Amino acid sequence: MSIPEFAKKILITVKCKVDEVRKSHPDRPIFMIGWGTGAILAATVSVSKDVDGVIAIGFPLLGLSGPRGSHDLEDPILNMKRPTIFVVGGRATDCNITEMELLRKQLNCETSMVIIGCGDHNLRVSRYHREKLLVTQSYIDKCIVDEIKNFINLHSNHSQVLSVSKSEKLSKKPSKKNTILL
Repeated sequence: MSIPEFAKKILITVKCKVDEVRKSHPDRPIFMIGWGTGAILAATVSVSKDVDGVIAIGFPLLGLSGPRGSHDLEDPILNMKRPTIFVVGGRATDCNITEMELLRKQLNCETSMVIIGCGDHNLRVSRYHREKLLVTQSYIDKCIVDEIKNFINLHSNHSQVLSVSKSEKLSKKPSKKNTILL
């Protein structure tokens, strides 16, 4: 099985699982969450499935063909309509903050971005920076979890989201919010 075939199979499996969960729990919120390439999968699934939001941790913006959402690529995540929070390291080698802002401007959905200023692609902060800032990695991780929790609490009213008419959704301009930790 080739890598693209395997990726397509994973995408189909996740979409079926979302349908199964939505059918068995129609009034409960569903959030897609992924880390690294799993964040790309979560974002892609949210384009075609009824989910309440996307939590993209360690989002790898840069790929072999350049940054996601660039004009040369037909990127499915440009069609995202669900609220999304991106959690990225400020020093990640696979995610340039400026390019990430350009991608967010292209998205027609509410987005938030949490930037771990001294963090790498795994959101880890070096010992030097932790000592300089007088924090622990556990504290940093707790701050990340708190931001995600706030995002979920803000967007977890599934029945209210479904009751808003399409014209009301279209009339609202998607908001963009940044939080910088460290």
